[in-house]
Amino acid sequence: MKRVLGFINRTPLRILAVISIAMALIPPLVAYAGTTDYAVGTFGCCGYFPGPGFNSNYTFNQVWHSTSATWEVYYETTTSPFIAGDVQNNSNPTKWPNPIGYGKPWCHNVNDNTGVAWTCQYGT
Repeated sequence: MKRVLGFINRTPLRILAVISIAMALIPPLVAYAGTTDYAVGTFGCCGYFPGPGFNSNYTFNQVWHSTSATWEVYYETTTSPFIAGDVQNNSNPTKWPNPIGYGKPWCHNVNDNTGVAWTCQYGT
């Protein structure tokens, strides 16, 4: 009987623990599900890295990198001025957080020669 009562008393704590773990894991998993890597590397200073092509489904463009270096993300478009969503900084990630009507994502390594791995991504 004591075992049964002990199990019943601990069950709400176990349920709470499972719910807490799920709540901690679900948001990053959902966010990652809509993210696609289009360029990955180390070094590559001053390089330009294109995304897969023109599309109207891009919801953001970002690059994860060393915070001691500057990166730029933007979209190439088919209408003048042919660039949209241009952001350049050393924030991590460097990100254009808005959707684009129609464009091709690019990331540009302005001065990162740190050897830290970087990843350019777009969202859908």
